[in-house]
Amino acid sequence: MFMTMTSIGQLTVMLALSYLLSLRCCTGFPLVGHHVSHKRLKHARIRAIKQEILMKLGLRTEPDVSNVNTTVDERRRMLRMYKKSVEDMYGKQHALFEDDEFFAKRFYSFGDTGLLRSPEDADTWENMGSFKLHFSPDIPMPDDARKETHIHSAKLKLHKNFVKPSHLANRTTVDNDIRVNVYMLIGDTPATNDTKMRKPARRLLDSKIVSLDATGWEEFDIAAAVQVWVSDPETNFGVEVSSAEQPIGDLIEFALATSGVHDNEVLPDVGPRLDVYAQDTYILGRQKRSEEKFECVQGDGENRCCRYPLWISFKDIGWSDWVVAPEGYQAYYCDGRCPHRYKIAHNFAAIKSLIYHMNPAAAPAPCCTATKLSPITLLHYDDTGRLVVSVYEDMVVNECMCA
Repeated sequence: MFMTMTSIGQLTVMLALSYLLSLRCCTGFPLVGHHVSHKRLKHARIRAIKQEILMKLGLRTEPDVSNVNTTVDERRRMLRMYKKSVEDMYGKQHALFEDDEFFAKRFYSFGDTGLLRSPEDADTWENMGSFKLHFSPDIPMPDDARKETHIHSAKLKLHKNFVKPSHLANRTTVDNDIRVNVYMLIGDTPATNDTKMRKPARRLLDSKIVSLDATGWEEFDIAAAVQVWVSDPETNFGVEVSSAEQPIGDLIEFALATSGVHDNEVLPDVGPRLDVYAQDTYILGRQKRSEEKFECVQGDGENRCCRYPLWISFKDIGWSDWVVAPEGYQAYYCDGRCPHRYKIAHNFAAIKSLIYHMNPAAAPAPCCTATKLSPITLLHYDDTGRLVVSVYEDMVVNECMCA
């Protein structure tokens, strides 16, 4: 079966990339000591990497994005998708981006809108199993699609007007404490055969022990919910406050009234509050250079097989208009001699090294080459002008051995 011109071209590029990332092949590529400059070799390697990326994209040339008009929301959504893909691949503890604390934190305070309660709720505490609150955190997203609003903290503050420790049903301890839970309401769940009704689905945000010995303020952490609401306001169904032990209304009367609801009975400044600290951050933060130590660097005197750094900057190679993230990546490359029994990759390489050592004319010398590689993840435009996240295998040299 004859190979097509396309498959021949792909094979040629793949061989060239392997050839150049290993600096030299065992068939006469000039060694470092010969008259081939390090700069020329670096440019040759970068050209091979560019060809490899385009080939894996199925492109002959870079996409033309001069007329692409991506919305801020779409670009921000794809940046988040890219970040999640990178975190899934490397783990958050080894993420390629570090948190950016450059921008100042802004403080906001919001009152309960009362949308989830009737004005009579404050007068019907007896046997109230739980109560719902709704806040409308009007915190704007930045205009720059590379940034998002990060909720640094969000505290739900509730004031205990009255406590009723004598109503505790469970008297197994001497402490007058109960556990209060705060849930994020996340819409409705379908009706079941048992209930015949739709019930709100919910997610636990915070849970804490609350004393029934004194009135005063209690704080609950609901930052996870506020982050979701700010990113997508349509998901804001409010929160629910309840007790695991017994109906919360049996034990605590919180100040539920806010401005417009029973103003003459409860001061507005003791109504439910949501205090938020927000901060603009870059979605990807600042890109980290690899934390790995280079085995070798040019000019360090090592001439045996070793791995060297090779930073590929998409801006420097003219691709920053269509490769959105990352800014670049550390590709590495292999270089150096392979003396007898040095960094042997496998048994066949050991035999090859022994034969060459005994009779150089009988077999080629082992070659310093990449034996372990890993992928890179790119957020880029395709040839139709869509933003896509792609993973490219075998683009980073992790290990160099003699083979």
